[in-house]
Amino acid sequence: MKRSRLPLHAFRAFEAAAEHKNLTLAAADLGVTHAAISHHVRGLEDQLSMPLFDRSTRPMKLTDAGERLLEAVRAGFDRIAGTLTELKGREFEGNLIVVSVPGLGANWLAGVLGDFVVLFPRVRVRMMTSSWHLPSPVEDADVAIAYGSAEQTGRRVTLLGHSRFFPVCSPRLPIAHQGLRPRDMLDYTIIHEHNTDTWMRWFINCGVVPSDDIRSIYFDGAHLTLQAARAGVGIAMGDMPTVGADLREGRLVRLSDQSVPMTHPYYLTTPPNKRLKPAARALEAFILERFGELEMPKSES
Repeated sequence: MKRSRLPLHAFRAFEAAAEHKNLTLAAADLGVTHAAISHHVRGLEDQLSMPLFDRSTRPMKLTDAGERLLEAVRAGFDRIAGTLTELKGREFEGNLIVVSVPGLGANWLAGVLGDFVVLFPRVRVRMMTSSWHLPSPVEDADVAIAYGSAEQTGRRVTLLGHSRFFPVCSPRLPIAHQGLRPRDMLDYTIIHEHNTDTWMRWFINCGVVPSDDIRSIYFDGAHLTLQAARAGVGIAMGDMPTVGADLREGRLVRLSDQSVPMTHPYYLTTPPNKRLKPAARALEAFILERFGELEMPKSES
């Protein structure tokens, strides 16, 4: 498996399942559903074409392959944690250029960068956004978050995560407080990012075929679609990285447990190790840790 394809959330789920020897306890530990843990563990087993757990026993036991993977996963997470501990005890200074896709940049990364500069006040961060479907200044970035292709010539690429989309709206809309069927959403303005692809996949997944005359509005990024949703314009699609804080703080309401996967994952890219600034290395580890702490989707449908 390529380094850029390593599934961090699945490794977290696998590690918890291995430690508890029980998927229900692992789910409670991570604050997610049993289905989410099971989905990630099964996904790893499918990728490896071998079982990681012997489920014929209670409590379940790791197979030999599972023992080897657990050792590697623990070592990897320990290295990230150790690096962060080491880096937090050092002083860094200088300028960092950070580039991100707008939705994740505005709704998640901006807050992460704020926490980072509190830890390292002598580092000056300049953040820019770049839409994933347009040419990007990423080659000049010390740290970049990309969506889509992992092909980043001359850069080191790490898979950040592959999220799932679900519908959200302002709590001011009546639909936020009533039992609903997916087709009930068609009575509201549907907010699209770029095109209808994500909404069409979600409606089809729910067994709904929307008509051509539904009210729609289009924006060129999730930073705008979600702001429109917060303003009560209509219903938008969000994922946990972009709307997690809104859900916790009551600015948005999740309307359905049904979700569909993003077409592409998020990737974290940096220059090669020999050209990576110490402060950029610290920021890379910080972003990986913070993204790994995000709540996994509650639905794996």
